[in-house]
Amino acid sequence: MNKKEAKSGFIFTKHTPKDQSPFDKLFDVFQELITHTSGDFDEAMDWLKQLDEEYNLTTEDYTLD
Repeated sequence: MNKKEAKSGFIFTKHTPKDQSPFDKLFDVFQELITHTSGDFDEAMDWLKQLDEEYNLTTEDYTLD
């Protein structure tokens, strides 16, 4: 057997996020937040707004308003 074919292990590469629409990104985060807040919509939205301020999740064209 050829040694080149017998390699095993992990190959690490730079993370490349999947292309998502702004809605899909926010909805993914919101789903996690609504779970962590036990279904409290207002608290989940407050958290989402705080995360948006810190990580710029929204754009000028797509906001939480």
